[in-house]
Amino acid sequence: ETESNASDFNFDSKSLLMHGSPNVKTWNIHLKVLLFEKASLTYACIAESCYNSKNYGLALKNLKLSLLCQEVVKKYVPSMRTQKNVLFGRIGDCYFHISKSLDRVVNQYVDGFNNENNLDREILKQLDKEDLNSIEDDLIEPLESEEKMLECSCKFYENSLIDTTQSR
Repeated sequence: ETESNASDFNFDSKSLLMHGSPNVKTWNIHLKVLLFEKASLTYACIAESCYNSKNYGLALKNLKLSLLCQEVVKKYVPSMRTQKNVLFGRIGDCYFHISKSLDRVVNQYVDGFNNENNLDREILKQLDKEDLNSIEDDLIEPLESEEKMLECSCKFYENSLIDTTQSR
């Protein structure tokens, strides 16, 4: 039996550990990155389903969580391409649709936006431990006027166009 510590171990090209990422030095961090990447993808898929069901408040909540999870991934793997531009565009879509039916279903949108289940709370608890540049202040509750919702829509559409090299 040969004993070796983590610094003596060489990972081959098929290893899951991300090469060239200065912030991913341990398996613990590596697994954290993988989990947040999967959480981001999951939230994005749920958001798309909510959007297709015209549940725009719930879609916004899931898009926000997807973006926050992507921020964790980007923190540890700065070279990783993100889908922020796509998510920003979809947030713009949600605010646009909310603005058009705000008078009829505002309570449904607010309830969806504020709906947190146990899993969401656990992920948010872990996200709070990270030092992130949060987009939460930009994502406002769909309770404002039609004009404010359209302003938010435009803001996120503009953000989706910034630095398009980050995503495809």
